[in-house]
Amino acid sequence: MENKNLKDKEVIIFLKNIKKNFDKDLDFFQNELEKRLMFELSLVLQEKSISYHELAIALNYILWAIDNRKWIPGNSSYLRWVTYFCKLYDKVEMKKYEEFIRKFTKRSGLSKERTDLMLLKTDKNILSDYAMEESRLESEEFAS
Repeated sequence: MENKNLKDKEVIIFLKNIKKNFDKDLDFFQNELEKRLMFELSLVLQEKSISYHELAIALNYILWAIDNRKWIPGNSSYLRWVTYFCKLYDKVEMKKYEEFIRKFTKRSGLSKERTDLMLLKTDKNILSDYAMEESRLESEEFAS
């Protein structure tokens, strides 16, 4: 992660601002990260055109994913997870993150299988049908 001081709540503010002001010039955005996100987004959208509604759904999904990790301690739970997920950490940081999650989930009483699922160490889906339905409903709520 390039900016280790960046917090999930800052990303939430940036994403909501981008969603609300997507039609504005790049100069409208005051924060350097917002400008960078808008610039990268504009490059992607030049290659693949989508509607504003589709963009809003994608941004809402990211906002949901951030919210979905707020139960993990720290101010950057989502950012740390997405950095881990995208394998942007070096080997030492990957191991450190995995140790942190294993200790936290053990203290929280989560099973090893659930922890492995969080760390993408299994392809087995151990969530109950009820949990899957709850997750789907939450996703739809954030996407609307």
